[in-house]
Amino acid sequence: MLVLKNTSVNRKASLAFILITFFFLILNGCTSGLKPGIYYADDGAYSKMEIKGNRIILTTIFIPIEQSFKYKVEGNDLYLLMGVYDMVFKIVNEDIIDGGIYGTFYHESYIQKIKNNPNIYKVVTDKLNVREGPGTDYKVIHQLTKDTYVFIIENMGEWSKIKFDGEKTGYVSSSYLSSDK
Repeated sequence: MLVLKNTSVNRKASLAFILITFFFLILNGCTSGLKPGIYYADDGAYSKMEIKGNRIILTTIFIPIEQSFKYKVEGNDLYLLMGVYDMVFKIVNEDIIDGGIYGTFYHESYIQKIKNNPNIYKVVTDKLNVREGPGTDYKVIHQLTKDTYVFIIENMGEWSKIKFDGEKTGYVSSSYLSSDK
């Protein structure tokens, strides 16, 4: 059995260790649940999102200005705290953040993976219908915007079965996809 005689020293050391660890995590952005670094948008109002500590810096497409916001993460929801209202994004995984009308943001490391993967294609039309099956008779289940990346599961000539937005699957016309990244 171990007996500690000077517990005040041990408590102080433990508290110091906890505080140092906590501040290290904050400075490195590790408490957020987001991967630090730059996320680039494929389409929408913003061109990039940078995670810096406890702030997110958004750069707009229209005017080259940066906006800095505090944020919080609850589950898969990312809230940019703007004062009057909050912008809400969905964290698809550590590499993809779905900003809805603000665009889909891809982490810089993910973009490098895309460039090296021959099954990743890019949407080259403004709006591309994703269907339940390979043909225009099938129901539209989603729409993809220009410059969105998709994973080709199977190329069937005029139609391709794709994976998009994480794990969703559907069919698109192959003529609106490009392997140029």
